Parts: sequence; C-alpha cells; structure tokens
Amino acid sequence: MATAPARGKSATDKTIQREIIAISDDIRQRHGWLKHQNAIGFTIFAVAIAGCTLNAVLYLQGIMPAWLVIVLTAFWTSLLHELEHDLIHWMYFKNNKVVHHLMMLGVYLWRPTTINPWVRRHLHFHHHKHSGSETDLEERGITNGEKWGLKRLIMVGDNMLAVYLRAVKYLTEPLKLYRRGVITRKDLKNFRLIGLVSYNPLGVIVHAIWHFFVLYHLLNGAAWLAGSSIPWPEVVTAQFSWITPLVVVLIAPNMLRTFCLHFISSNMHYYGDNEPGKITEQCQVLNVWWLWPLQAFCFNFGSTHAIHHFVVRDPFYVRQMTAKRAHVLHSGSETDLEERGITNGEKWGVKRLIMVGDNMLAVYLRAVKYLTEPAKLYRRGVIDRKDLKNFRLIGLVSYNPLGVIVHAIWHFFVLYHLLNGAAWLAGSSIPWPEVVTAQFSWITPLVVVLIAPNMLRTFCLHFISSNMHYYGDNEPGKITEQCQVLNVWWLWPLQAFCFNFGSTHAIHHFVVRDPFYVRQMTAKRAHVVLKENGVRFNDLGTFRRANRMHENPQAA
Repeated sequence: MATAPARGKSATDKTIQREIIAISDDIRQRHGWLKHQNAIGFTIFAVAIAGCTLNAVLYLQGIMPAWLVIVLTAFWTSLLHELEHDLIHWMYFKNNKVVHHLMMLGVYLWRPTTINPWVRRHLHFHHHKHSGSETDLEERGITNGEKWGLKRLIMVGDNMLAVYLRAVKYLTEPLKLYRRGVITRKDLKNFRLIGLVSYNPLGVIVHAIWHFFVLYHLLNGAAWLAGSSIPWPEVVTAQFSWITPLVVVLIAPNMLRTFCLHFISSNMHYYGDNEPGKITEQCQVLNVWWLWPLQAFCFNFGSTHAIHHFVVRDPFYVRQMTAKRAHVLHSGSETDLEERGITNGEKWGVKRLIMVGDNMLAVYLRAVKYLTEPAKLYRRGVIDRKDLKNFRLIGLVSYNPLGVIVHAIWHFFVLYHLLNGAAWLAGSSIPWPEVVTAQFSWITPLVVVLIAPNMLRTFCLHFISSNMHYYGDNEPGKITEQCQVLNVWWLWPLQAFCFNFGSTHAIHHFVVRDPFYVRQMTAKRAHVVLKENGVRFNDLGTFRRANRMHENPQAA
C-alpha cells in the first residue's frame, strides 16, 4: 500500500532494537539447536496438527468429552497461529516455496475462521509500517480503536460479526480516507479487494455454519425457558449429525482461540494518536496476571508481541525465550513497583526498618502515597492511563486475600503479646475475654511453624534487596546502574536466610536464565567481571542516600 511513509525510528527505538537483538543473539549462541529453524517450525506444525487430529478421533469415538476437545484443540491451533505469523515473515522454508506454501495452507485449513494468510501477509507488513494509523486494517479489523462495550466484545471473538456490524464503515471509510488524501487511488482499490477476498470462500462458509449452530441452540434454549419447543423440520435437525462434530473438533476451538488472541492484541496496540513510525508508541507489553487464561491460547502474545515490533526476525518461541530479559528496562525507576514496594528509595530510619520486615505495615504506613502517587505519575506523563489502572489494580489484589489474612493474624499475635508485656512491666495484667485467649490454641502453632519464619525471612531478604538496588538517578535500561553487589561480612546473618542474595542478585540482572544455585556457583568468577565493568561493590553510602547512586542526583 502506498500510504504516506512512516517516520524513521527514534533513538530510543534503535536502542531497544539493538539490545533485544543482542539478547536474541546470545540465546541463539547458547542454544545451538535454534539454528535448525526450518526443522523446528515443521515439527511444531506436525505436532500441532497431530494433536488436533488425535482430539478429533478421540471425540468421534466417544472417548474425549467435547469441552476438553475444544480447550486442547484451541491450544494446538494457537501454535498454528504463531506459525502462520512467522510464515508471513518468511521465517520457515524461505528457499523452498513448495513446503512453505503447504505449511501456509495447513495453518489456514486448521484455522478456517481466520483471514486468508496470503492476504494477511500484505496487511501485516503494512501494520508494521503504519501501526496504530487509520490504514492499519489488520488491527482495526479486530476492533482496535473502537470504544469498549458489548458490541466490541462480540466483535473481538467473531471475525464475521465484526464485518456485519461494521458493514457501512467498511463500505464508506476507504472512500473517505481517499478524499482526505490519506490513501491513494491504488490503495482504495486494494482496500476494496481485500474486503472482498479476505474471508472468501472458507471463512464465510465456516462462520455461516457456526452462526447457524449458535442460533439453533439459542432458539431452543429460549423455547425451553418459555416451556415450549420448536418443531424443526427433519431436514434441519438431520444436519447436526455432521455440524456438531465439525463445531466441536474445529470451529469452536478456533472461536475460543480467536477471542483470546484478539482480546489481547486489540488492547495492547495503540491507535489514533501515536507518532507514526515510533515503535515505542505502537504497542505495550500486556502481561498482567489475570490475563493468563487468555494468554494460554495465544502463546503468551501479550507479553512477547512488542518484542516482535522491534525485532521481526525471531520466531515466536525465540521471543518467548528472550522475553524476561527484554522486559528489564525500568529497574530503579519510579514505576519499579517491585523494589519500591520493599522500601527502595525511602529515607532510612525507624519507619523504613519496620516496613522492610512487614509487607502489610509497609502498605499501611504509605497508604496516602499508594493512593495519590499513581495519579501524580500519570499527570507528569511518566505512565499512561492504562498503567494508572494497572497500578491501582495491582495495589488492590497484590496481598488479597491470603496476605491480608496472614498479616492480620500476625499483627493480632504481636499486639496481644506487646500489650501483655506492657501490662507486666506496669505490674498488672489484662483480663482478656475467653473468646480472645481461646484463639491462641491455633494462632500460636500457626505463627511458630509458618508466619514467624516467613517474617524473619522477609526482613532478611528485603533488608538486603532494598539496599542493593539503586533508585531515582540511575540511567534507565543501564543494568550496571540498577544494583550493586552487597556482600560485606557483617550482613552474613541476613544472607543466610536469603541464599546469599546480596552477593548473587546482580548476576541475575545480567543473565536471567540461570537458577539461584547456578548463580551461587558462578559468583566468584562473575564478581571479577562485574567489578571490571563498573558494577559497584558494598556501596554502603546508599543507606544515607536513600538508594541514589550519587550524592547530588542533579549532578548525575
């Protein structure tokens, strides 16, 4: 399409792109099997189709229930969707067109509710150049830019209803874009051609079967609620001998997969007011925990797709392998909730000492800040509106319900004994009601075997972690300024309860893949490398500087 060219990449885009490529190169070097990309792709293709076929056979033989077939097949087809996307970018069998196009055909036939993949190739390349614009048909087709409501929710999960419910817009908007000079006459013809062939003929037929199936059961359900029944002609009921198996083994799984993918994708891409060509404004990383049921059917798309916008070359499984390291860009910033939650950036004193060891008191003692600071960050442009909502949601659910209950028991236990101790010092005693004292028959054992050990461990870990991470004046994304190595001898009593965290955690910031025991095994040699490259060791001035790297942050 010949729409106005996007602007070049920003310096930030180039930096992120360079760093993610370096991460990807490192992973490829460490995992030699990744060089067999064609074989990996075809193996995933064969296994996914075999899985779908096996589910169908087991269902038709009455062995596997329909609901399980739908769920499992939706998972297998989610892998086929990822393969289709990689095939669109010519990541498999680029030099063997026969196998390449056979794979394209296979992923299409097993996902017949989707747009024709050969048509999608043109839309997808355009999406990369003009993501978030009015001409980004790929994302707009799955409701990006629409107001949220029942209509959008329906359209997210049903591609054909999305066409029907926006038929007038599909017919008139291309012409409006042409008159405004946004697209050329050639684009106008292409838009109309794409609208004509995208779902023809396979998608139109399959969706017609699906809508007939759903409408039939909706009408029967309505009749049943009304205490009646519908006398369907035999020619109608007879069709369900083949329609029901087709829906169970193929169509319904794809409708489930489609909803999950489109819900994630249409909400992670920005639209309308993002700067053309600026990749950092094209989409976000959408990996909030409560979306995991949907991510399971689109191969963690919300967490990894932003990486693809920066580095197109990597197949979906490599993006997943790079994701954890690629996401580490905000350590030490105002938005680093993980470290700020354990007092990073706070001035040292009795208040911080108390908060270090008690997560819930840290919430209570900073309640006003928790309520007001996200809004301040939003007004300053540090976070966007979606981040603001996520921050508030995180604040609401982080310790609910288990953490709140356990801390309430702990605080009750501590307060009870503090008051008894104060009364004893005053030469008196407190006449507690029997209903209170009776609770200690279960509270005391629970505190001894579970809560108190965790409070001790928490204090040790948080004291180390909150003092080894820098905050506020470190350069964003620069790992050497994210934390120090904190292994001074007098901290060993605390290190004993957090597996030498202060000595090894800085290694994790650079090499995410290794488990904690491997980091311990590499620590002695890794420390030499860290010191040679400017990572600080035992910078105890952070206690005085409230985690800042410099005495005068303005001079940093």
